[in-house]
Parts: sequence; structure tokens; C-alpha cells
Amino acid sequence: MPLNNKHIKQYLFWLFLLMSPLHLTAQNEIKINLLLDSAEILKEQKPLSALQYGTKAKNLAEKSDNIKLLAVAHQRIATIYRILGRLTKAEEHINLALSYPVNSYSDLVELYMAQGIILKQLCRFDDALESYNNTIKIQKSQKDIAGEGRSYNNIGRIYEAMEQYDMAFSYYQKAYDIYKKLPISKGTGLILTNIGHVYRANQKQDSALYFYNMALPIFHGVEN
Repeated sequence: MPLNNKHIKQYLFWLFLLMSPLHLTAQNEIKINLLLDSAEILKEQKPLSALQYGTKAKNLAEKSDNIKLLAVAHQRIATIYRILGRLTKAEEHINLALSYPVNSYSDLVELYMAQGIILKQLCRFDDALESYNNTIKIQKSQKDIAGEGRSYNNIGRIYEAMEQYDMAFSYYQKAYDIYKKLPISKGTGLILTNIGHVYRANQKQDSALYFYNMALPIFHGVEN
């Protein structure tokens, strides 16, 4: 069938659309997200492969000037470097991620959480506490009660690593007081386990066993 003017105009319209910067931007976003998802899936089992995907995502985000996904890419890379034990590189990338504007409070909280984990592993405990206190400020402003509980638990772990067990217990208790009001979750089990660790460190074995036994059914999927 010969092409008429209508067909030619439609063809030129779709050709223009496919070649337009808007379409190319959308294509790049899809590619970047696929690379980031691949990095997330592989980070635990194949961190070196995950790092390759994360780096490709970062490079493409830079070329596309996609600030939002560039921040996510740096966060992914930071997490992978932490898993690999390359903590200086991990800190470098999480700081880069934090240097970009983010789209939501939840994104910023996740960045501060990731930063806190890295700083804790670097034994820079005061800096890690500052990161987690930043998350609590945001969570309070957003009335994110469950998030606050998670942050209190993380702060407790830092004080436990510093062998300041009274402070650790205080923050674990704050976390537990919040989690008692929420549906039972693995997070509840982790907090109970951490409270048990503090009792064990203080040579209170019976109390430690009590909290371990409270946590066990939760990890087995029993709500009690």
C-alpha cells in the first residue's frame, strides 16, 4: 500500500518522538533503574558483580544529569563497598550521595542510616550517633514511629559496641516501648535479642535467656 501524506506525517511524528530528548531521558532512567536493581539483588552474594552494575548506573546517571538516580547509585555503591569491607570508599560514596538533593524524607533517612552503619564499622562512634540522631529528627517531624524505634535500636548498638551498656539498654528499651505498640515483626525480635546481649554482657545470664526465649518464636514466625 503506497504511503500517503497522513502516513508520512505519522511516521515523522513517531520518529521525532523516539529521537526526542524526553524519550531518551526516559530510556536512560529505565536502564539506570535496571542496573541499580541488579546491583541490589547481587550485593550480598556477588558484591563485585553488583559493584560493576552500580558503577555503570552511576556513570549513566552522570551522563544523563539525573541527580536523583545519581544519589541512589552512590548509595548502592557505598553499601557494596561496606559489604566488601572497603569502608573508606563506602564513606566516600555515601557522602557523595548526601551531597545531592533528595526527593523525600524517607530517602534522606535511608542515607543517614547507611552513613551511620558505615561510621559504626569505622569505629567512629560519635559521628555514627550524629547520623542516627539526624534520622530521629526527621522521623519525629514526620511522625514515623516505627522509624524512630529502628533508630533507637541502632543507637543502642553503638553504645553496646562502646561497652556503655547502661546507655545501650536505655535506647533498646526506648525501641522496645515503641515496637510493643506495633504488630510483631522481625524488628521486635532483634530488639529483644539486643536487650538479651546487654544482660549477658553484665553477667545476668538468666535475664539474657529470658529475652532470647522471647525473641526465638518471633524469628520462627510465631506471634506471642
